[in-house]
Amino acid sequence: MQTRPSASGLVAPLAWLSLESVFSLLIIRLAGKLSGPLANFVQAIPDYLIVTNILSLLKNQSHVIIGDDQSTLSDGHCWIVLLIYTTVFVVLACLFTQRRDVTH
Repeated sequence: MQTRPSASGLVAPLAWLSLESVFSLLIIRLAGKLSGPLANFVQAIPDYLIVTNILSLLKNQSHVIIGDDQSTLSDGHCWIVLLIYTTVFVVLACLFTQRRDVTH
């Protein structure tokens, strides 16, 4: 019997989420040592991470509900970034599931 476990497709998102905080910390430290256009580019990278976008969506909702400060990222930006991540992770999950063929 051949099975194709879907658990292998969960590896990419979980690995990315666990490494994202370390990656973000390294970016912040690196951006402090750079200057010019490269520093601006490196400082913009955290705006495209999953956690940053989810927290921005929550902050924007908090602004609407209880009047807190609004996030610097728009809802549209956050949704587009999260949609791209979701698409990439679904494609990777499909590829991992198709390539991983376990025969018992």
